[in-house]
Amino acid sequence: MGISASRAKLTLVACASLLLAACGGDDEPSTAANDNEPPPVSEGGPPGTGGDPTTGTPGNSGTDEPSDETPPSEETGDDDTPGGATDGGDEPPTGGTGGTPQDPNDGGSSNPDDDPTTDPSDGAPPGSDDPSSGPTDEPANPDDEPPPTEEPPSGPTDEPPGGSDEPDEPPVVENSPPTISGTPPSTVLEGTPYLFEPTASDENGDILYFSVANLPPWADFEPMTGRLEGTPSSADIRTYEDVRISVTDGADDAYLEPFSITVTAVANGTVELSWVAPTENEDGSELTDLAGYKIYWGTKPGEYSSSVTIENPGVVTYVLEGLVPGTYYFAATAFNAEGAESDPSGEATATIS
Repeated sequence: MGISASRAKLTLVACASLLLAACGGDDEPSTAANDNEPPPVSEGGPPGTGGDPTTGTPGNSGTDEPSDETPPSEETGDDDTPGGATDGGDEPPTGGTGGTPQDPNDGGSSNPDDDPTTDPSDGAPPGSDDPSSGPTDEPANPDDEPPPTEEPPSGPTDEPPGGSDEPDEPPVVENSPPTISGTPPSTVLEGTPYLFEPTASDENGDILYFSVANLPPWADFEPMTGRLEGTPSSADIRTYEDVRISVTDGADDAYLEPFSITVTAVANGTVELSWVAPTENEDGSELTDLAGYKIYWGTKPGEYSSSVTIENPGVVTYVLEGLVPGTYYFAATAFNAEGAESDPSGEATATIS
């Protein structure tokens, strides 16, 4: 199909040349031999131009229709005349092949794909972007190649042993709970300072904090030491129960046994006691070595928390002073020179208000 199209195109161009020669040539017989030859084609010109790229001469529009203008004269005889034809020699016109008239719009050659002897680069200006030329085997410019990919170093890295960036969890340390101990005073006189500070410790050396529950209104509490102190007044005379002191290390707590504080009035009560001196021993024999007496008293029946010794067998009365308001229970015994003590007397009671 490509060859037939090329021949049809060349025949059309040759007919157009004859028509132009018949209309615009002169009558000299020397030009008749060249009437069938196409005008010379400049070498290296792009297809469809026919101009000279070196001189800036414009070519035709690249169409197959003949121009209305008369072609330049094809006279022979003067070789120096520009645009003139050769004088009838056997040498074919420049740019043609095999004596076949060449279309000035073909760029000097037929389809390069159909003629293996044709150089694809002929007829195309340097640097032409003609897509028919196809790819070349020339290597690409090294400057246009992308930079090589950098490989990561194969040496040691900063990754921690184990292949994980996450830090190891700290070891779990078992906590030892704190301890607390102490015996707080159970009574205090009005107007007398009260003070209690427990003993606390922690095996882990943690900082300890103390707290208290049911603190009496007249007392203050120090959370860093557990100290409870204060001075009650006469308006505070009563018993404050279920006072609780605890300590913590932030994880575990320890508690002191609950205790009570009784505020009493000033000890200005007095009690006068008297008894009859014994004269015989328990077996009925005469008592000859009586040495003295012991007086016992307390705030509960049969429980005597206080006592006094009288080392004069002739004294049969005794006055107790400094007793706070309340009910007291008393008992007395006699002892001989050897220290043997008799059974207690009957219990006596007295109320201080």
